[in-house]
Amino acid sequence: MTFILFIGLIFSIISIQSLSGRVQKLERKLKEVEHEDVPVVTDQVIPSQNFAIPETVPLEEPTKLYEDFPSNTVPKQELTDEEVGGRLLGKIGVFAVLVGVAFFIKYAFDNNWVGPVGRVMIGVIIGALAIVLGERLRNRYENYSDVLMGGGLGILYLSTYAAFIFYNLIGAPMAYLLLMCITGLSVILSIVYNAKPLAIVGLICGFLVPVLVSVTTPSYAELLTYVLILDIGVVMVSYVYKWISLNHIAFIGTMGSFIVSAAQHVDQVSPGYKAVSIAFYSYAFVYFLIFLTSSILHHVARKEHSTSDDVVFVAMNGLSHGLLGYMLLNPIYPNLMGYFMLFLAIVYSVVAYISFETNKEDVVLNKFLAGMAALYVTVAIPLHFDGIWISLFWFIEAIVFYVVDKNLKGQNLYMYGAIVYIFGLLQVFGYVGTLVSNKQAVFVNTSFGLYAVAILTAYILVWLLQEELNRGGAEEIKSLQAMYLTIAQILTLVAITAEINRYYGYKLKEGYSVYNERNTAVSIFWMLYAICLLFVGFVKQIRFIRVFGLILFGITALKLFLEIFMMGQLYAIVSSITLGVLALIGSFAYAKYSERLKKLL
Repeated sequence: MTFILFIGLIFSIISIQSLSGRVQKLERKLKEVEHEDVPVVTDQVIPSQNFAIPETVPLEEPTKLYEDFPSNTVPKQELTDEEVGGRLLGKIGVFAVLVGVAFFIKYAFDNNWVGPVGRVMIGVIIGALAIVLGERLRNRYENYSDVLMGGGLGILYLSTYAAFIFYNLIGAPMAYLLLMCITGLSVILSIVYNAKPLAIVGLICGFLVPVLVSVTTPSYAELLTYVLILDIGVVMVSYVYKWISLNHIAFIGTMGSFIVSAAQHVDQVSPGYKAVSIAFYSYAFVYFLIFLTSSILHHVARKEHSTSDDVVFVAMNGLSHGLLGYMLLNPIYPNLMGYFMLFLAIVYSVVAYISFETNKEDVVLNKFLAGMAALYVTVAIPLHFDGIWISLFWFIEAIVFYVVDKNLKGQNLYMYGAIVYIFGLLQVFGYVGTLVSNKQAVFVNTSFGLYAVAILTAYILVWLLQEELNRGGAEEIKSLQAMYLTIAQILTLVAITAEINRYYGYKLKEGYSVYNERNTAVSIFWMLYAICLLFVGFVKQIRFIRVFGLILFGITALKLFLEIFMMGQLYAIVSSITLGVLALIGSFAYAKYSERLKKLL
């Protein structure tokens, strides 16, 4: 208790010294104003006189009566070589003093010069004097003041550590309390004096406290609560000053303490494993919210634009929490992991909405928060569903992103939809490849149904992108449209060709030779589809569709001529004549009925 009062006394002295210095400055300024000659303004009217001003005499610029006062908004100049050298010498000096204090404590211990209490109090007094001296020199030597105060805080940490470890003057709870008070003092000093080095020193030493008192291992609740208090202090500092490095140090220290404690206490064979896992995740979730708040606090509260460091920090925080949550909860709730990821997606969706409503100009952070929500929704689907449902819900998710982007008036969220659609498409191919060939009706089976849904989704996305283009969307939307149209055409060819092969595969099992018939049927279908694409491309003036139709027609013709030599004579004649007749009919129909087709389409 005496040590706590002593720390409070130090802070009181510092505050009084700072206030007294400000009062003295104000008194000096008032005295200077009182001694100045103030011109007296009278109501006497001075009679006007005519003065002749020579034209050849140039007018001189008015003389400044007072010098301009220095502005507080002048950007900080870069340190000169002398200043860098001075700071370096100061840091070396503080380090040497710390080493000397440590050796003095050891020497005094070896020779019994001073009792244990006296040894510790000497270190406390030296540390307190260093802090007070640093405050007194603050106005003249700011950098040197930071060095002195940081060194004083370090000496206080060492003295408390010696009182606990070397001399057993205090127990572990009291050591925790005292070290927390020192950490709090460093945070207060860093805020009062806008001194980032003090905050970093205090935070690093704060996370070293559990290591320093590791002789008696605290319970996980004590340790995690202590870390929670440190993180709350970081949020308080982050509200006043945007010090990204402070968030990074706090995140690393928190994750390190959490992982080490979890490795010691989370044991799947222990009786209370379930309760311990839930308790650890509860702390992890609070840490997650604290770091998420600190990373977007200035963006939301002060309308500041985020930087790449902010985005990276949001990503690290979100991904690490998702991984830790899965590792802690999956062994006890394996069937709820999809809901867990969906819960995180909802959290990020709410944060993204708040961020968008409060600071719409910071597009980078708004998009990234929405992307984190999309990531967790995408991960939740395969964790909860299986089989064809994964692809179906991913396709639905892709459409939802486009609809949300439309309602938000073009935040370019459709890029997330494109990524999710590709995932769904890959899942379709993977699932279709695992299906066992069985007696399913042609065009009425799981494979064709999945292809049909993928094709329909592609056309819906093309239509939504066209709506975006009509609102003045970016040119990159046209590339996405071309991608979806290409995928739709390829999937159509693959799906119907697979059904043709399915039909003739059944006949082959019945003992029929169907090789020539199957190839002819596939060629005819490809030719008809190519002609349809050409019609649509010409009528709608869509060059991409026309080119795709021409390429498909050329591939079909090449395929047919290569297969003629392997077919029977009858099938070669039928295929060649059919190809020619279809081409001629298509050309004639377009020439004669092009106007009707334009009205129809």
